[in-house]
Amino acid sequence: MDSKSPTKCSTSMNFTGNLSLCPTVQPVLLGPMVNPFDEFYKFAFGSAIYIIIVSFITILANGLLLVVFFFDPLKIFRTATTYFLIGLALVDILTAASQEPMYATCFIMMYLRHPDTLTTCTPLLNVGQVIAVAAMNASFLIVLAFTITQYIVVVSPLKYGRRVTKSRVVICVLAIYAYSILFSLFPVMGIAEEIVQKIDNIFHSITLVYVTIIFYILLYVAFRKKMAASESLREDKTTQARGRENKQTGVERKFIIVNFLLIAILFLTSQPSAILWIYRLYSNENPNSPRVLIVNLMVADNLLYLKFLLDPFVYAWRIPKYRQALKNVLRCGREEPETTFSDRVMAQSQKPSNSSVCTGAAGLDSQEGMMHVEEFSKAAFGSSIFIIIVSPMTIVANSLLLVTFLVDPLKIFRNPTSYFLIGLAIVDLLTALIQEPIYATCFMLMYFQHPSWTKCESWMEFAFYFSAFPVSISASIVFAFTLTQYIVVTSPLKLGRMITKKKALLSVFAIYLYHTLFCCLPLMGIPQKTKHAIDLFFHRYAVVLVTIVVYIILHYTMKKKMTAGRSLQNEGSSTSREEGRHAQVQRSFVRINVVLLIIMIMFFVPSVLLMTIRFFLDDIFTARYGIRVLVVNLMTDNVLYLKFLFDPIVYAWRMSKYRKSLKSTVYRNKDKQSSRSEGETKITDARGQIGELTSAELNKSAITLLSFKNVSTD
Repeated sequence: MDSKSPTKCSTSMNFTGNLSLCPTVQPVLLGPMVNPFDEFYKFAFGSAIYIIIVSFITILANGLLLVVFFFDPLKIFRTATTYFLIGLALVDILTAASQEPMYATCFIMMYLRHPDTLTTCTPLLNVGQVIAVAAMNASFLIVLAFTITQYIVVVSPLKYGRRVTKSRVVICVLAIYAYSILFSLFPVMGIAEEIVQKIDNIFHSITLVYVTIIFYILLYVAFRKKMAASESLREDKTTQARGRENKQTGVERKFIIVNFLLIAILFLTSQPSAILWIYRLYSNENPNSPRVLIVNLMVADNLLYLKFLLDPFVYAWRIPKYRQALKNVLRCGREEPETTFSDRVMAQSQKPSNSSVCTGAAGLDSQEGMMHVEEFSKAAFGSSIFIIIVSPMTIVANSLLLVTFLVDPLKIFRNPTSYFLIGLAIVDLLTALIQEPIYATCFMLMYFQHPSWTKCESWMEFAFYFSAFPVSISASIVFAFTLTQYIVVTSPLKLGRMITKKKALLSVFAIYLYHTLFCCLPLMGIPQKTKHAIDLFFHRYAVVLVTIVVYIILHYTMKKKMTAGRSLQNEGSSTSREEGRHAQVQRSFVRINVVLLIIMIMFFVPSVLLMTIRFFLDDIFTARYGIRVLVVNLMTDNVLYLKFLFDPIVYAWRMSKYRKSLKSTVYRNKDKQSSRSEGETKITDARGQIGELTSAELNKSAITLLSFKNVSTD
């Protein structure tokens, strides 16, 4: 059929940022027939979640950059090169606000088998395709022009003012826009799509990128020559000259790092798509097969979306003057007040994890601290009382859980998923035994102005490095555990091969090892701010958001299983009691899923939001609200302490099999003199009370809902 007809294009088409051949029509199948694109739809749904997150961050990052350029509070962005960055930000924000939402919407509609998918998504995808091609090509061209400008600055700084003017840069950006839009419309004008695709891939995706990389290398060589010439002009080796030489070495090292970072990001985000397009255009394999489309979607397209997100960070936000300008804009041009005690506390407590407020206060003089932080000391005293109550309960709850796993009287916890809960219980127990008593003690000493308060500095410093450890490990283990539950629900027959005891144990060990090394990064010379940024955006935002998304997908998958189970029961001879049991299990699953989501959001989101505010706008909030910021930080810390108490309750003690195992453990210790036959009878009775399930079925968490053992999982 005519692949150029836009109305006949299937929703299973390739969604890359470059032009694509329209595949053979594969309408959304609603009947029992197996659709060969079912696997692609699953990956498309995951990509839709990814696009929603990336699109939001891209709009925010580029929008703030445009705001900074518009207000320019420091009067430092009225230069010619600024217009390149404005043009790049406009392209990125256009893509994130139009094309990415179009694709995300269509991906979700395809996954949900919406009946209007074909009629709704065909025009959206055609428009999105044009926007994607124009935006990607404009982005490559603007980056190349910006790099050439930087090269001129280094090679001929005296001629730079005459060669690069504002009017020339604006004309250049407008010309790039006009060319990119015109090229994206070539297929609409009747030019063969295959020819356009080959030109697009060879010229835009490959040639432009490698020419840009060559200019980066030339820029580095020219910079080295300039630095060497500057060093040769200095013949004296005085102390001042040696200081200048050290500074020059630092500048050169930083330039090398930034230069190769730009090359790596440009190469890694653009070349997978280019390589895939060479394969699609010149190989004999069907370019629109589900396997090729999945690789194109996950490897190429998602990396291209990541490029639009990284652009403002690579070319602007990594530079201090841009961040300072943003702070001034948000401060509405007001001057920053003189440094106060609370400013110094905040400066020393830049840790965006729990109990960060303590470290700064600990190292200060006792009398001065008590004068200025009376309000904080009262809140800290209340927090110490809270910790004294929560900490013993956390120790008891997690210790009993570990004892239950160790004894395992019913022999039902010898399975891989138990290792995740053991790892979670250990980190919760460590927090309650080490970190929480340190803070509670120091808070008490501070409130009563005890002379020993001044000795808390070393303990607070230890807690400072330790505090990020349990929260990050807990979030990572919960994420791994949730993935395991998702595999149990979607592929119960493959669970034994995919998740073994050895793999689960290695996963927990790897999580502990990774976060231990991560917490030691400041001791290895890594700047604290760099560590905090990684911790905030990767361990908190990424892990928590992905875990929440997996919970949502798990809920949707379980509802599909329940629907399939009801349909099979309707076809067979099912009693009203069985139907009521399945309805009750579904309601129980919905309640559990909602509770787990609420707990994740309630415990992590307040801390993450405050960490984000303090990371970017610390001095603004300190100047405006002072000690109140520290008190709020203290409250979010208390919420995190509460999480360590709730973990064993949420993931274990709420289920009857854990409580019955604990009872059996206690009875076993009391009845040591009982005969072996009586002990076996108790175990048999306990298993019967749980529901006459097999050992393999009892090994699964409640949210696996293996009461569907009579429901087909195919």
